[in-house]
This record gives sequence, structure tokens and C-alpha cells, in this order.
Amino acid sequence: MYIIAAYRDWAVEAANEFRMGKIIVGSPEKLNEVLSSIQLVPRIKAVFLIGWSWIVPEVYLHDFMILCYHPSALPKFRGGSPIQHQILSGVTNTYATLFLIDAGLDSGPIVAKNPISLEGAISDIFKSLSKSSAELMDLACDYIDTYGFLPVIAQDEAEATYFKRRTPEDSRITEEELATKSARFLFNKIRATGDPYPNAFVILENGMKLRLSVSND
Repeated sequence: MYIIAAYRDWAVEAANEFRMGKIIVGSPEKLNEVLSSIQLVPRIKAVFLIGWSWIVPEVYLHDFMILCYHPSALPKFRGGSPIQHQILSGVTNTYATLFLIDAGLDSGPIVAKNPISLEGAISDIFKSLSKSSAELMDLACDYIDTYGFLPVIAQDEAEATYFKRRTPEDSRITEEELATKSARFLFNKIRATGDPYPNAFVILENGMKLRLSVSND
């Protein structure tokens, strides 16, 4: 039995495609309920966090193999909003990482990586994430079912970079950015903040907020 913690649409889609015995949970309360179930605990082989935004209580780290899918080539772009920060940094193609979580911030040993595209609209990127996360889950489970464990490689701390989770106000395109940034940067900021994220916006002279988005057509 595998537990998949997912609530974002693209992550739930990947979870639904998962071919092993599974339980899908969409909230931290439900995950805690499952991980503390006397009936389920002996059957749980691993827990996957896919597009998950909450910290798993440290007590569970000692009892379960908990794996997290992070859409960057760790140890680069640890922390929040990795998709947006990579796009704004000009990254178009990179790797997603499946790693074993520890008490640190995206710092646990790496299980595997596979390529993802950060080109196109945010909906295109979600499709890439869904496919990538499903592949990495299948790869990990094949190994667990065959050998009973997962080989891991420690992250290189000297290569680590950290970014904070973006806020709605960070989606604002400022007057300074309009004056100094390239058209490519401005376009990337607009497409990186497509729905369901807080859309890019500018403040007009009358104080009104004009939202900007990239068409999926």
C-alpha cells in the first residue's frame, strides 16, 4: 500500500494514474489520520508528497519512508514557488527531483531525477509535472517492491540555493521592472503567474489593478 498526498489538479491526475495499491489524501488532517491508523500503518510501504504545501510532522519521519517530489534539480531552487523562481531566472528545461524528506528544507537524499519542461503556459508546465511525477513514483515503487529499499545520494550542500514562497504582491509588475527589464522577463513573469496562481498585474494611474495572463490558445 502506498499513500499519495496530493491536492493540486496536476498532482491528483498523476496520483490517479499510479498503478499500485494506493490511498490518495488531499489535506494534512487526512494524511495525519492515515499515518496514525493502527490498521493501515503495517501495510504502508511509502508515502509520496506530490505538489504538497504542508510540513509533515517530524514524528512520522522515523516511522515511514516519505518521499517528496520537487520540481527543480535539487539542491538548486529549494523552498517555495520553485516553478515561478526558475522561470523568472530564465530556466526553460530542468529536472524534477524525488527525494527522501528529512527535518531540513528540501535537503533530504535524492532518489531520482527526470527532465521537465518549463516552457509554454502554466497549464503546459502542469502537464509536464504530472507526467514526470507519475514516472518517478513508478520508478521508486518498482525498486521498493523488488528490493525493499531505495538507493539514495546525498545532496551537495555547496550547490544549494534557497527561495521563499511567493506572495500575491510579488505578481505585481512594477514601474521599475517596466523601465528596466527585458520583454522576455516581463513575458516570463506573466506566464509564470497564470491561473491558479495570483496573476501578474500592473497598477494604473487611477489606482485600478490590471491583471495580465497568457492565453492557452
